[in-house]
Amino acid sequence: MSKYSFDSLIGDLMEDPKVMELVNEMAPELLDHPMKDIAKPFPAKMALPFVEGMFTEEQIEEFKRRLEAIE
Repeated sequence: MSKYSFDSLIGDLMEDPKVMELVNEMAPELLDHPMKDIAKPFPAKMALPFVEGMFTEEQIEEFKRRLEAIE
């Protein structure tokens, strides 16, 4: 079972340096998103509507795959 998924809380994801490295590599614009601090208590999947149009479906799926591979 994966340590992280889109069901993980954004705040928990942001605390892991490996996740933040992935974000910095694949989606650095999220680091400056105005909702990032407000979103911390919510699952990552709830943030998807707020990044609509910023990423392709393929990019989101690749991010999800790599997120779930983090140990």
